[in-house]
Amino acid sequence: MICRATGNPPPDIMFHKDSQQNPFSQGVQSDPRIFMEQRRLDEHTTEAALLINDVLRTDDGLYACIAHNQRIRSKFSLQRRPKLCRRASLVNYCILFFS
Repeated sequence: MICRATGNPPPDIMFHKDSQQNPFSQGVQSDPRIFMEQRRLDEHTTEAALLINDVLRTDDGLYACIAHNQRIRSKFSLQRRPKLCRRASLVNYCILFFS
C-alpha cells in the first residue's frame, strides 16, 4: 500500500490495520514480514509504503493511511484482500496492490 500526501508543512504518514491502537512504525515490525517506510519527495510531499512479504490470509483487513501535519489530519481507508504481490528484484518484500 502506497500513500502520498502534500502539505505545508509536509505531512507525516502512518498506517493502521483494523483499528489497532498503535500504527505501524518506521522500519521492520514485530512481524518481520511487514515493513513500513516513509520518505520526502520534495519540500511539500511525503510518500510512505506498507510492504508485506509472503502475504497471508490474516493480512486481510481494513487498512488506513493517515496523513497529518500541524494544520490538518486526513485519513484514507480501504478494506480489501491483497490480490497481487509484486516482488522487487533486489528487495525481499512485496507491495500490496488492492483491486
